[in-house]
Amino acid sequence: MHGGKTPDTLEMLALAPQPGRWTKVWRGTWMTAATIAAVMLIFTIVRPARTKGLPATHRAHSFQPSDSLAQVTGPHQVYIRADTPLARNLELISVGKKTVSYPLITVTGSVVARVAPGSESLDGRWQFANGEIATAYADWLRTTADIEFNEKQLNTTRELSKAQVDRNEAIVSRLKSLTGSIPVKELMAAEADLVQVRLQGQKDIFAAESLLRASRRDHAALERQLAQAGIEPVALSRARDGMVLVSANVPEAKIGLVKEGQGCEVRFFGLPGVVYSAHVEELGSVLSTERRTLRVLFDLDDPEGRLRPGMFAEIGLGADEREATLIPTNAVVHINRGDYVFRQTPDGQHFDVVEVEVSESPGEFVEVIKGLQPGDRIAGHDAVLLKPLAVRSLAE
Repeated sequence: MHGGKTPDTLEMLALAPQPGRWTKVWRGTWMTAATIAAVMLIFTIVRPARTKGLPATHRAHSFQPSDSLAQVTGPHQVYIRADTPLARNLELISVGKKTVSYPLITVTGSVVARVAPGSESLDGRWQFANGEIATAYADWLRTTADIEFNEKQLNTTRELSKAQVDRNEAIVSRLKSLTGSIPVKELMAAEADLVQVRLQGQKDIFAAESLLRASRRDHAALERQLAQAGIEPVALSRARDGMVLVSANVPEAKIGLVKEGQGCEVRFFGLPGVVYSAHVEELGSVLSTERRTLRVLFDLDDPEGRLRPGMFAEIGLGADEREATLIPTNAVVHINRGDYVFRQTPDGQHFDVVEVEVSESPGEFVEVIKGLQPGDRIAGHDAVLLKPLAVRSLAE
């Protein structure tokens, strides 16, 4: 260019100096070594860990404490290395008992009936939350009286039938003893009268029994109607001045915490600051299949007559003073439908995932009904950090 002659590219490449033989050998050796090193590094990273002396099915759960801070070691068991921040954060506590009086469970309910003030009989002074219950109760009282009357009628009918049969049997026996001195027709007539009396007695007894069965069926149907409305008839038969019945629905999962005669605390929304002492009068005989709850009837006294049918209430079940096992609320982990805690094993680094039954929490502590014993050591705080491990251990 610019008047000078420039050789083309091929000529320039041809004239360039070529590498020597040893240079080519060195370059090939270096590339081969680099390739081998890269392959070995990749193999080292991706190859599975080997555990000598263990079958393949067990290697998934084997571990060395130095290799893992926390992991599943078997069904319902996890491992937490003791010298780690995680282990220190769990704050192990020893399970013990304490005297408490707060309720095991709190439910809402309402006044379904009360004995109103007055001078007439107690049976006639019941007031109910709605007209259907009042009508059912009136019919229940009627059928109760019907049963009593029909029982008396049946007993009287049986006695009358027996007396008539005995009288006619005596006549027949006397006439038979006079055979030969009386006309045969007279004896046959007496025997026919005996058969007729027996037949009539059977009819009268059957009719009386039918009336009694009908009244008992009606009575039972009305008892079921009252029970479904939240009132067990046996409670109505224990009427007294100032008596109030409160009905509430207890979840099926908590039925085991309730028993007859159990002490309770009742607070009414319409009477703030007032606490009534009550007890469990009756457990319902029918479980609601839709709500999965059981009706529970509570009995309390209202001498001042301030409570009215239909008033809403909050009932604290199981308020009697008792010895209870208390643990921190955040020591409990809820998985699926169960509650679990982490109980330390004697070696200090393993924890059993233990299912427990607990009451409702009154605050930062919860009462353990079943699953732990005094002296057990558990992870007392931030147990939720171990929930993923617990889920995996429960699936083992």
